[in-house]
Amino acid sequence: LGALPDAGHVRQDLARTRVATGDIRGGLTELREARRITASVEPGLRAVGDLALASAELHLALGEYPAAMVLFEEAEASFTEASSLAGQAAAVEGQGLLSLLRGDEAEALGLLARSASLQAQAPRVDPRASSVTRYYLASAQEEVGDVDGARASLEEAREGLASVGDAVGEAAVLSVLGALEARSGAPQTADSLLARGLELLEDRSAPEVRSRLHAERAAILAASGRLAEASEEYHKAVRAVDGPIAGLPMESGLPARMRASDLLAARAGILLDLGEVGEAFLTSERSRARNSLTSISGGRLGIPPGAPAGLVEREQDLRRRLHDLAGATESGGWDPLGLRDAT
Repeated sequence: LGALPDAGHVRQDLARTRVATGDIRGGLTELREARRITASVEPGLRAVGDLALASAELHLALGEYPAAMVLFEEAEASFTEASSLAGQAAAVEGQGLLSLLRGDEAEALGLLARSASLQAQAPRVDPRASSVTRYYLASAQEEVGDVDGARASLEEAREGLASVGDAVGEAAVLSVLGALEARSGAPQTADSLLARGLELLEDRSAPEVRSRLHAERAAILAASGRLAEASEEYHKAVRAVDGPIAGLPMESGLPARMRASDLLAARAGILLDLGEVGEAFLTSERSRARNSLTSISGGRLGIPPGAPAGLVEREQDLRRRLHDLAGATESGGWDPLGLRDAT
């Protein structure tokens, strides 16, 4: 029986890896298998904490924040009872990130500082885990106006990730550091950091990080009047985030879909400034269509008792048709007015 919990841990690690590389569907599959394996034995407190933590991270990736918070808190309770400082730190970090996402920067700052303290007390310091905490801590610091502290935290995070050869993590830090420098009035420094981030990624699958790097570069180029280059960077940013969500149900990966919609809207504005009116209109309509389809298909119809037979099947069929239509907008194939031919 001892091998079963180990297999569960392997599945959890695979789930995290798949989600990190944009394969959310694969992450769900691996996590279901981890739950099945763990349920087949009497798990220890650490195993329970690990599974809750992995589940929380997946819900976070899917944008299901309330469920993620509950699971992070469950994970913290299990790790505390198991006297696992590293586990506690990870669970508290997750809560801090969620606080940051909902706009409570002061709470996030306290939770992330506590996570860093727990990591420092652990018997073994994990450079990667510490770097990720510093990465999130920097966001909270900048939000409360501590720009110098944020810059220092990001540099620490970058050094830590570089020390363990985590190119994707380092690129993610560079995307945030580049954006910080751009907001601080140093666009050349910012662009250099973002370009370095893209170099680090090479052909690695890291869609969210790649999209962010291209989007930040696009904003800098647009601000300097290099509109054609900015349009191309926005296009690359959309393509990067589109691939992993293309095969997902519409109710999954909503943050990524909304991000793609925002990027399309930004590109539409650039195209309009360039005088490419037809393409700007088409791009804008794609953005609006995505927003509408995401809002509609992300809902859930309440089926009342005694409803006519087949109503559930009709709802599911409607969702499938909406998903197909959304796929057409995401691939650029939706052109209801024939503008592509006209231009």
